[in-house]
Parts: sequence; C-alpha cells; structure tokens
Amino acid sequence: MTLLWRKDIDDHVSPLMCDDDRIIGIQYQVSPSNYVFIFQLYFPCINHSIDSFKLYIDKLYDLWYSYCDLGTVIFMGNFDCSIERNGIRDRLLKSFYVILVVIL
Repeated sequence: MTLLWRKDIDDHVSPLMCDDDRIIGIQYQVSPSNYVFIFQLYFPCINHSIDSFKLYIDKLYDLWYSYCDLGTVIFMGNFDCSIERNGIRDRLLKSFYVILVVIL
C-alpha cells in the first residue's frame, strides 16, 4: 500500500508507524496547531474469518482513540463491507460508524 502527497507539502507530512501490512498512515500538519491523521486500510477479504475482520475493527478503534484528541482522523480504503448491506461485516462496520457519530 502507498499514500502519496505533493512534494511541496513534504515538510508538513510525517509517516506514522502502524506496524501492520494492511494499514498505513500519515500525519499532515495543516497549521501550527491543526493536524489531520490519514489512514489507508485494506481489510481482510471475505475468505478470511470473521475474527480476522473483528481484529481490524478493533484496530480502527485503537487508532481513533489514539489520534482523535490530536486532530482530525480520516480512514479510507477497502473495508470489504458496506454500510448499505446487513451482513455481519457490514453490521460491525456500522457499529464503529455509529460510535464515531455519537462521539462527534
């Protein structure tokens, strides 16, 4: 996985250590006291167990709680589920989404 940014903002971007081959992240300093934390995700596909999927939902919670007080947190990528469907993976993602909405 890769996250790319323009060379002219290179001084404002710092890679984050996620220690996972399915999650990468960067910190972007928008202003002296304003940060955005961007995480690119690649969740396990449907061929993997639901426990594997739950592990990555837990990692989202951990990342959110680690960075939410420091700035804006953005998760993007392939979640291999949908908030528009109602399978078990979809419901797990929706529960994460609902908690974020309630917190905000």
